[in-house]
Amino acid sequence: MNKKGFTLVELLAVIAILAILVIIALPNIMSMFNEARKNSFTTELREIYKVAQQQWVSDSLFGTSERVYSRCEECTGQSLDLSGRTQLEYYIVIDKSGSVSKFYATDGSYQFSYEGDLLATYIKDVEIIANIDPDDVIVINDSGASTAKAAKLICKRATTLHTETCNNGRSGGSNVSSNNSSYCKGDNITTITYGNLGTKGTLTPGDAFDCDVNGDGRFNSENERFYYVSPKDADTSSDYVTLIYYSNTVNGVPSNAGTYAYGDTPFGGPNIGYLHLPTTTQWPKVRLLNTVRQMKNQNGGTNVNYDGENYNLQTFDYNDRAARLITYQEIVYACGTSTSTFGYMGYCNYLMENTSYSNADNVQGYHLETWSATARYVYYTQTARRVVSCDSYASTYGTGFRPAIEVNRENMEI
Repeated sequence: MNKKGFTLVELLAVIAILAILVIIALPNIMSMFNEARKNSFTTELREIYKVAQQQWVSDSLFGTSERVYSRCEECTGQSLDLSGRTQLEYYIVIDKSGSVSKFYATDGSYQFSYEGDLLATYIKDVEIIANIDPDDVIVINDSGASTAKAAKLICKRATTLHTETCNNGRSGGSNVSSNNSSYCKGDNITTITYGNLGTKGTLTPGDAFDCDVNGDGRFNSENERFYYVSPKDADTSSDYVTLIYYSNTVNGVPSNAGTYAYGDTPFGGPNIGYLHLPTTTQWPKVRLLNTVRQMKNQNGGTNVNYDGENYNLQTFDYNDRAARLITYQEIVYACGTSTSTFGYMGYCNYLMENTSYSNADNVQGYHLETWSATARYVYYTQTARRVVSCDSYASTYGTGFRPAIEVNRENMEI
């Protein structure tokens, strides 16, 4: 009987066919494997969500309050009784009503982050870390979570201050009382120093910062100068702060000459001049926390009582802008409450750099975001009297637009 085996050529052909089949099937196999791992991670997230809510109920038997449950290398808070992979890190916040308001989790391969009123059904949009920008990988710690991008420094403390000679002032006239001199000479100074270097570890209104808003890696003290004004919207609980630019801008470029109306809509937003604020392309390193903002009056309300009628202030979308207008509340936080007192802004003159405060050739000031509660007027800085005043939303009155940026404290050299 003649027995014949495979020839070398036949074996090579079989191996080649098998290799081709493996190459064809491998992407599908890997996709199935990754999908299974993703589903496993999502299942663990939902388990954490469920256990955290159960733990909150147990912890709240003697009174409801916000609870934080976490497990990570830098976490010291209460961890949950969970089974599963030990490398899974999480940070979850449940508010006093029992709703999950923050949830971050990562296992080194996948991550999930959500802020808001979270339902279990929302836990599905997890990210594969290998497929995202390394700067967007979340890092969980005792404060919650941050990204590598968020941890990058945007603003450094200034080491020198801007100064200039006081060249403007007069007594009397329509813009000042007979007993008060105007502009910088009303402050009895010859050399103006804007802002202060501040104290390390403490934020004080007027602290000067150089912020790399254009993303070139430089912190230019000449044209990237900002001044700390207040917590965002003067809300002391916010992690974000508001800083104001040293100059007005026209088409996003520093200018102390251009003047524009606030807008053309009664009780609306700054839809005319806001286009002169820098775009996110011009200043890619900063973003507004929310581009859509509710317009408010100087009392923090959302209406205007004008001529016996009540009008609701509108929302406004800054759209693709990297900055917005400063608010009345933020200036009051920085300077004090006596907004109608002559010389009021002399105590915070960094808010008047590159205006007619020092030089008559410059613009009068800039618009604020805020409306008057009793007139169809918006607030602006009036450097003649050195006060915050108000005028028609359609008036230019020598006023332009000055960018205010919102920066997380983590991004600042405090």
